[in-house]
Amino acid sequence: MQPQAAQLTSWNEPLEVGRRPEEVSFEPDCCGFALWCFIQALFDTEGKGRDAKGIIARIGYAFVGVAYGVLGYGTLRVVMGSSTSASKNSTTNAQDWTATLLKQPFGTALVVIAALVVLGIAGYLFYKAYSAKFQSQLSLASLSAQARKGVIALGRFGYAALGVVFTIIAIFMAVAALQHNASKAVGLDGALRELALQPFGQLLLGIVALGLIAYGAYSFAEARYRRIG
Repeated sequence: MQPQAAQLTSWNEPLEVGRRPEEVSFEPDCCGFALWCFIQALFDTEGKGRDAKGIIARIGYAFVGVAYGVLGYGTLRVVMGSSTSASKNSTTNAQDWTATLLKQPFGTALVVIAALVVLGIAGYLFYKAYSAKFQSQLSLASLSAQARKGVIALGRFGYAALGVVFTIIAIFMAVAALQHNASKAVGLDGALRELALQPFGQLLLGIVALGLIAYGAYSFAEARYRRIG
């Protein structure tokens, strides 16, 4: 077997514990951020208010929380259970959920809507990476200028990597809906696998993996320096 073929074959095998360090760091970040999104939605920590605009913003936080929670749960299943034959990886979970939705009345429309929501979240993540407005939520005055730049760079890189992952998941959700085939849906592991199979896929995968690790590092910084109130 050629080295390249062997490399691609490994991506078609179940993910093993320790095989993806970016997933190990990514899972607690997703779950923690999902919880924070729900807190934002319920307790209005960002001061959005109770008018129509504020309620919409808080509902948006809840949707983001659901997306992060599902992604984090899928990653947890990969990390904790992929070494057993009975386990399900995040792609299998995504396919199960997609199949359940497709069986419902207007199932195709429901999956398309879900794909659009995920794509919208991806767009929001790319916007956060581009604008770096998240730095206004951090209290970094006690850090040196170089350290502040480092924290912001980690955040921008991390949010961009997340945007890539969510975009891939949204695309395959839409394909699953349009083809009425739940097996086309992917989770985190499937998104990374599809990325690896593209031209220069290993390079792209490496960049996204570093981005997910960067997001993990940024999450620790955000927990330490988050501006509350």
